[in-house]
Amino acid sequence: MLTAKVVKKTLFFKKPAITSRNVLREKIVYLLLLKDDGLNKIGLGECTFIPGLSLDNPHDYEDKLNWVTKNIEKRKNYLMKELTDYPSLKFGVEMAFAALNEEDEAGIIYPSPWTKGDQPLIINGLVWMGDYLALKQQVKRLLKKSFRCLKLKVGALDFEEELRLVEFIRGESPEIILRLDANGAWGKGELSASKMKKLLHRLEKLKNLNVHSLEQPVESNNLTFLHKVLQESPLPIALDEELLGKPSYELKEQLLVRVSPDYLVLKPSLLGGVHQAEDWIKLASRRGIKWWVTSALESSWGLNYLAQWTASLASSEIQGLGTGHLYHNNFPSALKLAGDKLWFEAARNEQIKQGLNDFFLKTKEP
Repeated sequence: MLTAKVVKKTLFFKKPAITSRNVLREKIVYLLLLKDDGLNKIGLGECTFIPGLSLDNPHDYEDKLNWVTKNIEKRKNYLMKELTDYPSLKFGVEMAFAALNEEDEAGIIYPSPWTKGDQPLIINGLVWMGDYLALKQQVKRLLKKSFRCLKLKVGALDFEEELRLVEFIRGESPEIILRLDANGAWGKGELSASKMKKLLHRLEKLKNLNVHSLEQPVESNNLTFLHKVLQESPLPIALDEELLGKPSYELKEQLLVRVSPDYLVLKPSLLGGVHQAEDWIKLASRRGIKWWVTSALESSWGLNYLAQWTASLASSEIQGLGTGHLYHNNFPSALKLAGDKLWFEAARNEQIKQGLNDFFLKTKEP
C-alpha cells in the first residue's frame, strides 16, 4: 500500500534575498513523504515555488498538494499528467517517486563518481543584488575562495555602476569566467530602434570586458525582441525564464526553432522536473546549444536531488547549483562546499536517509 503525507516548513534566509522581482526573507517548502509498505521504503519530494517567478498558482497550491496525497495510489504517470500547470508540484512528485524507487538504501538516486566522493561538481559563485559596495564585497569574498566562475545579477542598478563592477572584477581576476543575468530587465515592451541601439551599446561594452554570456536580456514571451537581440548580439545569450511554461516537447522545439540561443539555463523545479530538463538537453544537443543547471532556492533535500542528477549527466560546464547555506534552519545536508567544488559525503547522506524514516513516523499532516 502506498501512502503519502505533507509536511510544511518555513525556511528563513540568513540575509534578505534581493531579486529583480521582490525581497525574500523566508520561503515555504512542502515535503511530500511517500511510504510503500510493500517495498518497506520511504520517498521524499520537495514542492516549493518562488513568488512572481514560478508558474504555479499560489492561491490553491496547498489544495492541489492535498489532492496529490489523496490520489497517490494512482502513481506517478497519472499525477504528472494532471499537474501540467503546477511545475513545482511535478518536481516534488517526480523526486518523491525517484527516491522511493532508488536501488539502495543510502539515498543514492543517480549514482555517479560524484556520489562516490571521487570527484566534485564545479559551481559558479552567485553575486546577489544590492548596492555597489555590497556587490563589491560579495565579489571580493568569492574571489578569495578561488571561484573560477561568477554569476552577477544586473538590471537593478544604473548600467554605468554595474559596468564599473564588471571592470573591477576584471581588474581583480582577468581570467575568471563572468556570467551576467539581466532577468529580462534590459528588453521590455515593444521592440524599437532606440531600445535595440541602447541594448547593443551595452552588450558591446560588456564584450570588451570578456563577459562569458548574458542570461535573459529580454523579458520572457517577447519573442520578436528576443529574436532581434539573438541576431545582432556581440555576446553569447542564455535563456532562462523563456523556457518556463513549455511542458510539451513540441513547444520546446518550436521555441528553439524560432530563436537559437547559445546557452540554456535549466531550473528543474521551475520547469516541472528533471525529465523536463532532459527534454531541453536533447533538443539543445541537436542544435549545438550548450547548457548548465541552476537551482532555485530549494532546501537541502531538493539540492541533493538536483546535484545527484546533474552529476550523473557528466557535463563539462560549470553548474549554477546552490549549497543550502542561504537559510538559518535548513535540513541536514550531505553536500559540502570547498572553494568552488561541491562534494558529496556518502556516509553522511546515508545517515540522513536513515533519519528520514524516523521523520516520517514523527510528523503529521498539517
